[in-house]
Formats: sequence, structure tokens, C-alpha cells
Amino acid sequence: MIKYCPRSGFTLIELILVIIILGVALVGLMDQFSLVITRTAKPVSTYVALNLAQGLLAEVLSKDFEDTGLPAGSFGREAGELLAGPRNLFDDVDDYDDWTSQPPQDRQGLVLSDFTQYTRNVIVANVLSDDLDSDTTDGSTDYKKIQVQVLWLSDEEVVLSGLKIKK
Repeated sequence: MIKYCPRSGFTLIELILVIIILGVALVGLMDQFSLVITRTAKPVSTYVALNLAQGLLAEVLSKDFEDTGLPAGSFGREAGELLAGPRNLFDDVDDYDDWTSQPPQDRQGLVLSDFTQYTRNVIVANVLSDDLDSDTTDGSTDYKKIQVQVLWLSDEEVVLSGLKIKK
């Protein structure tokens, strides 16, 4: 007598259905995974940009209000302080005006190689004590506003501002 023994396992159709369902689910999961990765990278880039801006702003604010060897109210770089060169010769705040670096550099002009996708810009302006948003060109003010901007990618930026007051 032949005994009927049901086979255990899956049929070919069941396996194909499982593969199709898993494939659709995997595509959805990968899409969400890539979204999470891009959202995680932006805060890291912003943090790096913020640190680059803070370091440069602290450097600018550590300088004298104006060059003591020049008449009061003079503004800008003096002879020997190059716009594109290293910042180690900058001795007062307004020497940094219109300074740009891409990629960022340290004070001696050495490239910070880990941050080549970032650009740093500095704008310094004489401002009035009662209106810090209005620039004045006559140099008769005791306030200088410093703005440090760090750009990366094509449309991301961090801008920090500081105020230097004449002592």
C-alpha cells in the first residue's frame, strides 16, 4: 500500500510572490534610508561651517580697532597687507574687509585641506552707534561691524556678526 505523504515547503508561485513583495518593500526602505542620510549630512556641514565662521570672527575681534600708526579714521589694508595673501600681517580689524578664501586657509595662508568645499568671506564696515545696520564711510565712528560668511554647496551659508568698539 502506498502511503500519501504531503510535502512540506513552498511552491514556486509562493516564492515568486515573496520575492516581489520583498523587492517592493526594499525599494521603499532604501528610498527612506537615502533621505535620512542626506538629512544627517546637512547638520554636520552646518556645524563645520559654524565653527569655521566662529574661528575667523574670533580672530578678527582679537585685533586692534584701528592701526595706531595711521591717522584716526583710516580704513583698509596698509602697504604689505595683501588681499589674497596670508592674514598673519593683518594688525587691525579693517584689514579683513573684503577678504575671501576658498578653500579656507589658516593665518599663515596654509589651506585647510579637509574643508575645500567651503568659502569664507569677511566684510567690515564703520557703523553708527544708534544704527548698527547703516554703514558710514567717513571713519568718524567708534564702532565697526564684522560679518563673517561661510558658504558651501551652492546655496548653503552661515553668517555671523560681531561688533568691535573703539576703546
